[in-house]
Amino acid sequence: MSTQDEILISYKMRKKDQTREILQDAYENRVPVQGRVADVNKGGFVIDLGKQRAFCPISQIDLSYVNNLQEYVGKNFHFYITRFDSSGRDIVVSRSALLKQESEQKAKETLKTLKPGTIIEGTVKRIIDIGAFVDIGGIDGLIHISELSWDRVENPSDIVALGQVLTVKVLNIDEENKRISLSLRTVQGNPWDTHIGTGIIEGNVYEGKITRLENYGAFVSLLPGIQGLLHISEMSWGKPIKHPQELFKPGDKVLVKVLSIDHENKRVSLGMKQLSQDPWDEAADVLQTGNILNAEINRIRPSGLEVLVHKDLIGFVPASLTGIPRNENFTKVFQIGQEISVQILEVDKQTRRLILSIVNPEKTDENVDYQEYLVNLKKGETQEEETQMGSFGRILSRAMEKKQQKDKDT
Repeated sequence: MSTQDEILISYKMRKKDQTREILQDAYENRVPVQGRVADVNKGGFVIDLGKQRAFCPISQIDLSYVNNLQEYVGKNFHFYITRFDSSGRDIVVSRSALLKQESEQKAKETLKTLKPGTIIEGTVKRIIDIGAFVDIGGIDGLIHISELSWDRVENPSDIVALGQVLTVKVLNIDEENKRISLSLRTVQGNPWDTHIGTGIIEGNVYEGKITRLENYGAFVSLLPGIQGLLHISEMSWGKPIKHPQELFKPGDKVLVKVLSIDHENKRVSLGMKQLSQDPWDEAADVLQTGNILNAEINRIRPSGLEVLVHKDLIGFVPASLTGIPRNENFTKVFQIGQEISVQILEVDKQTRRLILSIVNPEKTDENVDYQEYLVNLKKGETQEEETQMGSFGRILSRAMEKKQQKDKDT
């Protein structure tokens, strides 16, 4: 006898007095009976079966765990009688046994129609850390967290809710282990194919939202399903950033420029510093060899001092040019945040190399000589002198001459 036939018999019994004889017959032939949830008692429910009363344990009222018992009171359901005392005083019923049987039958029918690629509707039955289980017709399939959305998902509950009806795509069917893999995002279409080249164009500026911070940069959501990486090196022209959290937190809105689009690997590279003028261009007149600037020590390294000059441009003073004798530990002489005067020795905009020396009144002339030597060397004007006495000897000689002249003047 099929489940449908059993339910028909049950419906015929609905309007009749379900006497002990009828109930016993239903018990022996495993035919469902209709009952009404009359009340809640310790451990379960009181079920009215016509003139008879039965008990349904909490675990047998539904297939899933029951939180609110009162939501079942007053409702009519079909039950299997699982225990029957001919006296009619000890009758136990189960709704979950009937539901399970119906579900198994439905699952067999559903499996016959399913195959990878099938689009089907389902209801969210359970949400876990790695995804959501969806009832697609008597059988549950899993939407893995990676298949819930084209965006990165931290919590599946942010995307779906219990009882929500979804349209999903069957990715895989493992009949042996009775597992079905589903996808929600595939049904929605890949936003990369929809928006890249139309909504997102290389060179354009967009407002995005910070979704995640890593040591190497920040991920920015440009459109639903499309994220780009704002690398830490593309955040600022000036002072180095040790971690993106110095500037952002998840949820912040930022303006970014699309620097490049990698179609093959589906990656978007973003920049933020490009939205402001390059300070190297802005300071072109100031960043001239021989100029003296105010600077602030930003970092002290064994090899020298990293300093900030002219609106947070980074310059470097080698240890040998700090003015501290070699036998002294220069790292104990200076402090981070200390203001010093420096002279520009070398400027290379292409490599963003700015070599400086600390200004020492007694050494300034020698530094100027050195800079003149570098300039002339590039012009080819020092070749003869180098051949005769060497570049270092020339610089030393001129410096001594100037010092002797100063001594005479004083």
